[in-house]
Amino acid sequence: MIMTLKFTLLFLVMCATSFSQNINELELTGTWKVEDVTTNFSNVSKEQQQYIDTLKAAFNDATFEFKKDGHFNIDIDLEDISQQMKNAFWRFDPSKLKVTVVDWTEKEADKPSWEWPITISKTEEKTLFLLMESQFNLQVTKN
Repeated sequence: MIMTLKFTLLFLVMCATSFSQNINELELTGTWKVEDVTTNFSNVSKEQQQYIDTLKAAFNDATFEFKKDGHFNIDIDLEDISQQMKNAFWRFDPSKLKVTVVDWTEKEADKPSWEWPITISKTEEKTLFLLMESQFNLQVTKN
């Protein structure tokens, strides 16, 4: 019984590591095109759904650029997001597979005035940018 449990746990660990891959800062650097957008919203009003649909359409045509020098750009057809990200800085936490985007002038601040967290999920088939605050999952490909 204990031996079966050990083999089952070993099998699960091996499966998890074979289906999920890490990404490093060098691989992340560059331009990423959004290929598909999914959301996890339920029980929202008609007005909220319209806003979600607008965001979804804008993200579906977006590109993310992570430059080697730390600059971050997003090409998106939403003026408020586009303006906020014009002077942005990105940093990567490989232990959490998380990118945090902040204003360039606050890149050294412990608590910047705003942060945009993006969690990276990568499998053999696809890479996802999970936008934590908005619950959008973006399937992306590197250009």
